[in-house]
Amino acid sequence: MGLLAQTFTRMTDELHKLYRSLEEKVRQKTLRLQEANRMLKVLYNCSQALNVSTIDRHCFQSILQIAHRYETVGCLEMCVGENWRLSEGKENAGATWQALPIRLQDVEFGQLRWQASTQQPSTQLMESVANMLGRGLYFNQAQKHYQQLLLMEVRATIARELHDSLAQVLSYLNIQLTLLKRAVSEENVQARHIITDFEQALRDAYRQLRELLVTFRLTLQQADLPAALQEMIEPLRAQTSANIQIDCRIPTQALDAAQQVHLLQIIREAVLNAIKHAQATAIVVSCRTQPDGGHCVDIRDDGRGIGSHEEPAGHYGLNIMHECAGRLGGTLSIGSHPEGGTRVSVCFSAPATAHSSTNDINDKEE
Repeated sequence: MGLLAQTFTRMTDELHKLYRSLEEKVRQKTLRLQEANRMLKVLYNCSQALNVSTIDRHCFQSILQIAHRYETVGCLEMCVGENWRLSEGKENAGATWQALPIRLQDVEFGQLRWQASTQQPSTQLMESVANMLGRGLYFNQAQKHYQQLLLMEVRATIARELHDSLAQVLSYLNIQLTLLKRAVSEENVQARHIITDFEQALRDAYRQLRELLVTFRLTLQQADLPAALQEMIEPLRAQTSANIQIDCRIPTQALDAAQQVHLLQIIREAVLNAIKHAQATAIVVSCRTQPDGGHCVDIRDDGRGIGSHEEPAGHYGLNIMHECAGRLGGTLSIGSHPEGGTRVSVCFSAPATAHSSTNDINDKEE
């Protein structure tokens, strides 16, 4: 009986150890499942932030808000290039920064940086968030490029219609005027004066048409604003001996495709005016974002300055710039620079668009 009692006691102890071991394993499994469920919830909400027709800065800000809410991070930053940064949380001057690259395949867009508040967040989750941001940035550029190509196609269609209709009419009138000039004798001075006036009017019409065709045939293959600006300016460098410098600090993500096209058109017209009329040796294009979120672009040359703000007869450059500035919702100013030359400035604010998915995500989280 004593041996049997000892055996039961040992068996009870073994069962108790097994029970405690099973409890610990269940607890660890439960913690891992809870962690996996939390990570899935974060990733699902982040993916919902990108599940919109147009991916913009609000999508990326929502992703940072979600990661900051569920992860043990005091401050979270998304840095793209040199000029675009989104942040969530409060920075701790004494804390160290951790960083992961934001990339898609072989293309690196920037960095995801964070400061841990108590303990380091899950590396796997932060890598997934960084990959999601990279995919969002890729589709943001792809969407902008597609919209830009659509705008270019519309402008090219207008240019073709102008060339096929108005240019043909002007050519016909020029031929008829040449025949009329041969038919009128030299002694008919009054008729000769009228023909000369018609010739001048036709030359002005041709020049206006060429300016409009060049305006509408603006083609761009780059969705990135600095790259598109370089692409547009490069052909203009061949038309002048002046040194053209570009300093673009407006983030590409700050403008949509239509805004970018209007802004590039203003810059192009201003640089062309400086090349044709200013006799400049240096032209500087400066694009920057203001602390209040607005954007300003200056085109300055060191030429002879502007004598009048009135548009010369037969030219539409200033009107085109004013119209593009109006479409940007901004203001255009043209004047002489204190140090000499002409300064063209356009200032505008990117409109804040409503982003319904942010509210939807917050509702799901609650």
